[in-house]
Amino acid sequence: VGGASVNMNGFHVSVRENLNSWFGGDLDFSTNYGTEAGFNVNTQSIMYGPVFVYRKRSRVTPFGHVLLGAVRGSDGFVGISKSATKVGVAPGGGVDVKLSDMVSIRLVEADYMMTRFRLRRHCLNVWQEIAGLLPFSNHTTSTSGLRAR
Repeated sequence: VGGASVNMNGFHVSVRENLNSWFGGDLDFSTNYGTEAGFNVNTQSIMYGPVFVYRKRSRVTPFGHVLLGAVRGSDGFVGISKSATKVGVAPGGGVDVKLSDMVSIRLVEADYMMTRFRLRRHCLNVWQEIAGLLPFSNHTTSTSGLRAR
């Protein structure tokens, strides 16, 4: 948005239910924090949606999902005067690499989170990049970063 930028760090927790070998659901929670225009700001999101997974007897498992949920921004986030909660949609995907029967690593995940927060009369949309350790086959814990676009 006209060169405007907000960089934040945080963490991300995701739980996946596998209904079969190629389809399931992802429940994601993330919180991010940073400084914007001299203010300490933070965001939280909780989202759920379908996930499509490609498993072909390989250690590498690509996936895609579309998540829908709520995104909360604190006072000062993108110039808002008081904290607010808005609807968010996050299509994205990534790649998991199996290390053992119980442990995988999330090599990469990228989601494009679209929100209804306004930044200079435009909706705030962000890229969210995630990588981390997957300690159980249906559970994900990882770190994330947000970058406004």
